[in-house]
Amino acid sequence: MPYAFIFGFYCALCLLFAAIMSGDSSVREQRMIQGDSGRFGPIHIYKKNTIKDIKFYKQVTLGRWTSIEVDVLDEKGMHLFSFSDELWHESGYDSDGHWQEAKQDFTIPITFKMPGKYYLDINASTNETRDLAIYVSEATQRGSTIPFILLAILSLVAAVICYYLYQHSTKPANKGNFCVVSAVLVVLLFIAFFYSLRGHGYTGYNGYHHGPSFFYWGGPKTYHERSHRYGSLGGINHRGGGFSGGK
Repeated sequence: MPYAFIFGFYCALCLLFAAIMSGDSSVREQRMIQGDSGRFGPIHIYKKNTIKDIKFYKQVTLGRWTSIEVDVLDEKGMHLFSFSDELWHESGYDSDGHWQEAKQDFTIPITFKMPGKYYLDINASTNETRDLAIYVSEATQRGSTIPFILLAILSLVAAVICYYLYQHSTKPANKGNFCVVSAVLVVLLFIAFFYSLRGHGYTGYNGYHHGPSFFYWGGPKTYHERSHRYGSLGGINHRGGGFSGGK
């Protein structure tokens, strides 16, 4: 039971640090993009491995959708990578009665490896009948949550295994081993901080398949090539008037 308890506590501690690292460490700057295209920036990066939390918001009318594609450029206009996502608002009826669901914003954390100025070239397609206005904001994030989330998952699995072994064992826990395990967990926590502060796990210069951004998941789709210029192979798979989200 002592091992199960320490791994369970460690899991909760890692989740707490993940929540802390996901917060902003700077004032969030916002700008409105009017029309179906525009440029956001410059995004100023003053030190290596700075994480920027980029948020997109649009009020989507019921029954409408908006596909947003973004190219990330450096100050020389060189394309680094692209990402895309969809916003939608829909309703319907089922056995529980009327329902209505919407996705009107999305965020993506980006690790900028080198200091400099960066820009977001934004292109949107939509079936909205009114003027298109997209709000884009950015803020510096304290660190990457990925190292702590990975540690939390591993420690939770370890806690379950230790609890099972405790229930089926008659031998008392060895205090020496307990101290060794605690020391190893402390070292792993420092390692997690090292990688977290360097933005590991988030998408970066060359897209999701390069470097630490291999662990990126759960956010907008990312592409190595310009998403709105290379068709279905590297571009967004938007609804095209239909709906795939919702209830």
